[in-house]
Amino acid sequence: MVHLSATLVAPSLIHGVGCFPQGEPIEKNVFAIFAQGPRALHKCRKICEAFGAHIYPISLSIAERQQLRQELTSRMSDLSAVIARGRERVTAVLEELSMVLPEWHEVLIKEKAIYHTMNLFNYDIGRQCLIAEAWCPSYAVQDILIALRRANV
Repeated sequence: MVHLSATLVAPSLIHGVGCFPQGEPIEKNVFAIFAQGPRALHKCRKICEAFGAHIYPISLSIAERQQLRQELTSRMSDLSAVIARGRERVTAVLEELSMVLPEWHEVLIKEKAIYHTMNLFNYDIGRQCLIAEAWCPSYAVQDILIALRRANV
């Protein structure tokens, strides 16, 4: 068994995935195990699985290694495209939300003011209603009565 201790740099294709920014060093431990016979390989596999290590078999054929590299490169480019589309979608949604945020803020302020005022009311247990005393200008009494009748319907 060969133990290689190295500091790897996050590839640019997976920038933004996880918590490592592009180019930030990531500490990794790499082991290369050379074993002969299925029994020894099985034991090595079990030990690696117990420690949560990833096992990457490497073919002896150059052609198969090149094919595997092409497949992995293709998968990484596909994943990068999916991540890019996801980022574009998130950006679009956040831009849409930023347009309506001032309106939502205004509604929120009004609702908070309404609930604050309603918390000042007294609850009448017998009639099961809220009782409030307030002042209003005398010229607005008719409008208030109409609004109250409309609310009771």
